[in-house]
Amino acid sequence: MENYLSRRLRILLGAQKLVIIQDTAGNGYEGVYQCRGQKAEVPFTLDHNNPQFAGLNGLPDNLDHTTVSRKLYAHLKLGETGQFMFYRERRKDTFYIYVASFSKKISIKQKMIGRELFGYHIDHQEKEKLYQQNTYLTESVHALVRISKVMLESMDFELLLTEINNAVKELLGAGGAGLLLYDEEKKQLILQKPAFDIQEEKIISAYRVSIEGKGNAVNVFLKQEPYCSNDARSDPVIMQNLVELFDVTNLCSVPLIVGNRCIGVFHVINKEGGFNSEDISLIRLFVSQIAVVIENTRLFSRLRIQEEKMRRLYQNEKETCAKFKNLMDFHQQLTMNLLSGSGFAGITDELSRYLSLPVLFFDHLSWKKYVSHLPSSGKNNLRQEMEWLSKKCETRAKDLMEHAMRPYRDIFSGPQGEKIPAVVSAIRVDKEMLGMLFVREAGSE
Repeated sequence: MENYLSRRLRILLGAQKLVIIQDTAGNGYEGVYQCRGQKAEVPFTLDHNNPQFAGLNGLPDNLDHTTVSRKLYAHLKLGETGQFMFYRERRKDTFYIYVASFSKKISIKQKMIGRELFGYHIDHQEKEKLYQQNTYLTESVHALVRISKVMLESMDFELLLTEINNAVKELLGAGGAGLLLYDEEKKQLILQKPAFDIQEEKIISAYRVSIEGKGNAVNVFLKQEPYCSNDARSDPVIMQNLVELFDVTNLCSVPLIVGNRCIGVFHVINKEGGFNSEDISLIRLFVSQIAVVIENTRLFSRLRIQEEKMRRLYQNEKETCAKFKNLMDFHQQLTMNLLSGSGFAGITDELSRYLSLPVLFFDHLSWKKYVSHLPSSGKNNLRQEMEWLSKKCETRAKDLMEHAMRPYRDIFSGPQGEKIPAVVSAIRVDKEMLGMLFVREAGSE
């Protein structure tokens, strides 16, 4: 409602003062008043819960319009007046209410002219609203194309939310947006990253709401109806941790609906000048367009995570199978060595080949030592070291008993004082010790 239009309307009526009120889809009374001697109009809002104006958009015919008009003027502190002209009309989801005051008695001609002028004014408002919606719809389509492009090219959920946040700021002039998605297992509405231009995980994760609790987000989710507040800091419905975390001054929350199922809540915050009924309609329109895109991207992200888990599981199983096959091959080779009569010498060599490390086996029963074949490179030094290790077998046999016969790693001092790292393990059946195994580790310490 432009300033010049309400002033011109008052002048054409010949009225002292004019109050114009709109009530869109039950979202609250918004209006302006314009007085003789003033060029500017003054905006105001009325609370639906105020008993003086309850049902202002649907007064029964037997109620006195003059009484209601006087209460309205008194509430707006417009002073006493003589005569009132009251007019109300509904167009689609909006009630238009006009209350003009006159210092003299209103003639029948003035009433007829008033009805015509009010009708023209409503036509103008509806056309203006339609133009804004079409403009917004065009811009929303462009934004939706960009969002869909992000989804098709990357299916990156965080990148998608960043694009949505940018689109909201462009379309509404808001400070940012945040999306809460419903987690069925936790029964919580969880804020998704990024939100309100913030990427920090610690801050994002601090805002989550149980649907069994209270608050604006829970009400919007359960009732599937939008909610706006232009004074978030003093609104008892708004959770104050949201206000403090993201410095919220005003807020509009709408449900995110796919089919007949609500999957979350979409917050838009900090619009300069606050939110009005038209903003709610535009936000709902935008959210209805992106809801399916958000749901599909979220489902794809989940599938991608599951796919990665399955890939890792398959890789782990593949590696386990390979290890098991190697172990079975090794066991088969040991069995063949035993059957061929190669004895402990053959078993020691086979174990060395399997581990790719020098191996010494000490037969505790016969008190014999078996050293595996050694690689040609550094053979003399290794031979010396392995012979040196064999001399330690007797003392180490006692050590193993003290270690409850568990394998352990030790550092041996070689013949020249060098350090020889080796793993020592007992070979046993039940509690009877049959022998000891020394595996020389690669390198030295």
